[in-house]
Amino acid sequence: MASILVIEDYEAYGEVVVRLLRHAGHEVTLCRTASAAVQALEGDGTDLVIADLFLPDKPGLDLIAELRNLHPRLRLIAMTGRDAGHLESALRLGVVQVLKKPFRSNALLEAVTAALRQPF
Repeated sequence: MASILVIEDYEAYGEVVVRLLRHAGHEVTLCRTASAAVQALEGDGTDLVIADLFLPDKPGLDLIAELRNLHPRLRLIAMTGRDAGHLESALRLGVVQVLKKPFRSNALLEAVTAALRQPF
């Protein structure tokens, strides 16, 4: 399937997302900070990033802009449980899907499938 990087600082939520994606057959890495995610993406081969928009070390919108500059062909999904306006801003920055927390497992899997179908 796909190689997916999940960026989520809330441990329990991140673990649930990882479990769902692994159960669907994906290879998944979990990072809890923006800086760890940037490091994890230094190698090639990640097909999709799912990023929370509120992280402890950097605003998620800033991270998305940085990832867009570093990896212009990377598919991105933004998620948040806070301000839905941030999801609209993320779409303007080039994410291909957004998720408002809490979301159902089928919504996550549908968003991942749709994102992976997006051309580079």
